[in-house]
Amino acid sequence: MTQIETLEHNLQQAKLRDQKLRPVLNSLQQPGTRIYSLQGSDRANAASGSLVMSTEQNRAIILVQNLPELPSGQVYRLWARLPSKASLAYCGQFNVNAQGVVQLQPSSICGANPTQMLITLDAIADPTTKGGPVIMQSRV
Repeated sequence: MTQIETLEHNLQQAKLRDQKLRPVLNSLQQPGTRIYSLQGSDRANAASGSLVMSTEQNRAIILVQNLPELPSGQVYRLWARLPSKASLAYCGQFNVNAQGVVQLQPSSICGANPTQMLITLDAIADPTTKGGPVIMQSRV
């Protein structure tokens, strides 16, 4: 690879990183933005990441590393533990792309000052009244 090809490759990689981080930076600049540090459970102990919740934009951005690939027919679901509810509040479901970035519009109840955020592994057909095994969770 020539020096010019190397520079072009590095520039392309920098543009991809910028494209990946732009929504996160935009969300961080909004009032009412919360950031949760995520850690993997026993089922995904190498997984780590962050969750950026913008109540103003009603948007959640999940950045993860080492999250296990989903088995066929399964999804990840995001849940909020709210001080006003005994059970978890369903926020939405997702699949992770190759870059480990997910954007979703959570249900409005998820912006009601959650004390903890959790990610579970569920079958697509499972009801959204309770989550499956916890894969990741924010620190309390």
